[in-house]
Formats: sequence, structure tokens, C-alpha cells
Amino acid sequence: MTELSTANSFIVRVYRIDTEDPANITGLVEMLDGSGERVPFTDINELAAVLKRGVGKRKKTKL
Repeated sequence: MTELSTANSFIVRVYRIDTEDPANITGLVEMLDGSGERVPFTDINELAAVLKRGVGKRKKTKL
């Protein structure tokens, strides 16, 4: 059997952006991998880290 690596999907909810400092962004990332995991973030660097971490969790599907 062949395994196929599929890309992860996310829902990114942005609740607030500081108008004086747009890097201060508050929200939540929901992983759509079936885990139900929700990860909050409070700035652009945290958002990037959450998305980068999630990319490493690619699903493998057997064909």
C-alpha cells in the first residue's frame, strides 16, 4: 500500500488586533485533524509558532 501525506487544515479566529501595534493580535487556532485541539495566541509570533507546529502533524492516509 502507498501512503499519502495530506496537508493540515486550520481555522484561525482573530478576535482583536491592536491598531497601534498590528503585531499584537489575539485569537484562536482550531486544528481540523479530528483532535479538537484549540490553541490561543496573543501575537503574530505565537500564531506563526502554532501553525508551524501543526504543519509537522501531517496525516498519512493509506491508498
